[in-house]
Amino acid sequence: MILTRTWFRLTASLAAAVALAAGAEARPNPHAAIECSYCHHGNPRFGVDTRETVEFWLAEGDEPQLCERCHTPEQNLHPLGVSPGPDHLGTRRPERLPLGVTEAVRDQVVCTSCHDVHASGADWHLLRGFPGSSQPNLFSSWQELCRECHGATLEKRSPHAGDDRSCALCHSSKPQAGQPATVNPRGRKLCQFCHGQLGDRHYKELGPTAPPEDCMVCHEPHLGKDRPGRLRDGYFDPIRDRVTINPHRRRTLCFACHGGGTSGPLREAGSVALCQRCHGSGSIPGMSHPLATVSKGIAVPAGWPLENGKLTCLTCHFAGHAPGAVPGWTDEPPNTPHLLRGGVAGDRAAVCFRCHARNQWAGRNPHREAAVERSGCTQCHERRPVWGTDRADTVTFVADINIVCLACHNPPEHPGSFRHTVTLGEGMPEVPEFLPLGTGRRITCATCHNPHLDTPGSPRLRAGKESTAFCTRCHKL
Repeated sequence: MILTRTWFRLTASLAAAVALAAGAEARPNPHAAIECSYCHHGNPRFGVDTRETVEFWLAEGDEPQLCERCHTPEQNLHPLGVSPGPDHLGTRRPERLPLGVTEAVRDQVVCTSCHDVHASGADWHLLRGFPGSSQPNLFSSWQELCRECHGATLEKRSPHAGDDRSCALCHSSKPQAGQPATVNPRGRKLCQFCHGQLGDRHYKELGPTAPPEDCMVCHEPHLGKDRPGRLRDGYFDPIRDRVTINPHRRRTLCFACHGGGTSGPLREAGSVALCQRCHGSGSIPGMSHPLATVSKGIAVPAGWPLENGKLTCLTCHFAGHAPGAVPGWTDEPPNTPHLLRGGVAGDRAAVCFRCHARNQWAGRNPHREAAVERSGCTQCHERRPVWGTDRADTVTFVADINIVCLACHNPPEHPGSFRHTVTLGEGMPEVPEFLPLGTGRRITCATCHNPHLDTPGSPRLRAGKESTAFCTRCHKL
C-alpha cells in the first residue's frame, strides 16, 4: 500500500465525524500524535514510498522491538514469534493478515499482523479488518479475526484445561515451579479477551469487595471444571446472607436457598418463608398476589403446586434452578419472564388468566369501587380498611404497594419511571407533608397518586390537576 499523509489524516477525521454523529466521541489513534521520525529513519515520502521501501529505526517495521519501545510485553495479548501452520497447535497460515517479512521474523506472528498502526482511530484497538483500518470490512468480530489462523481449534481449547498447550493462552512462557509466572496482560484485561461479553453487571452485588476488583478476587483460573465458576474457597462467606443477589438460574449460588451451598435442605422451613427472606426484605420487589386458600370457582392449572390447599410462591413461579444443577429435578425454569409458570413475553397479565376468567376482570375498576361503592378493597389491601379510622401508616397491602399498582399499571413513559420510587436521602428534594411517604421516607406510587379518586382518564394526582404544576411542589424549575 502506498503511504499517504492525506489518507491518514482524512480517515481519522472521517472516523471522528461518524462517531460524533452517533453520539460518541472517537478515540484517537495515539500514533497520530507521534512524529514519523520516531519510528522511521527520515520522513517517508508520502505518495512514493511503499511498505517495501520505507525505512525504520533500530529494527525493521515488522519486528516487535520497534513496538516495544513504547509497549511492554505484558500489554500484548498474543504470543509473538510463532509460525502458524498445522504443526503449531493446528493453526493455518492466514490469507488476510500479514506475517513478518524481514529475515528475523519471516512468516512469524508480529505486532503488525493484527494491528494497523496507521488506523484512523482507536475505537477498535487498531485491529486490521475493522473500521478505521486500511481494509475496514474484513471482519465482523474479534473471534472472526482469530479464526483467520486458528479456525475452529481455538474455540475447542480452554486456558483452564491445565495441560501444557493451554498455558500459552495466558502466559508468555510456561510457568516453572518456584519461579514467578508471567501473564500477558495482567488482570481483568486478560480475562476479558474471552469473557468480555459478561460486562460489569456480571459481578454486580456478587463480589465480596466493593468496588469490584480484579477477576482473580473471586475466581481461581486453575481450579478444575468440577468447581462451578472456578470460584475460590471463601468466596461465598461475605455474600451468603445478602438479600439483593439474584441466585436464580445460577448454579454457583445454590447457597442462597439451600443450606451447605448445594441442593440440600432449604434454609427456611417453608417455601414462602424462603422466598420472603429476600422478597420480603423491602430491598427488592416483593409479592404481587395474596397467598391464601384457593377460592371456589378458581381452577389452578394441573401441576401448579399448592400447600394444604393454599397458594405459595412456587404455585405461580418456578424455583429458579439452573438447568442441570439438581440431578433428577424436573421442575427447572424455561426462559419465561420472572420465572412465571405459563408466562408469555410481552404480556404481563397472561399468567393471571391461567386461573382467573378474563371476562371477570376486564371491566373492574378498583378506584371507582373504592370511591363510589366502598368495595373492592381486598384487591389491593390485605385486610379491609376501616373507613374514617385507618390511615396510610395503618393499612396493609397484599404486596409491596408499588407492585400492587404495577399489577394493572405499567406505563412505559411514566415521567418518574422507576427512579421516582426511591428512599429520600440527604440532598434530595423536600416532599410536602400532604404527600404521604412510605416506610423509611420512601416515595411510592401513592405518594403522588390518590388511588381512591374516581377521576377516569386523569393521573389521579393529589391536590393537583396539571402535571407540570404538581411536579414543582417538590422540584424547583
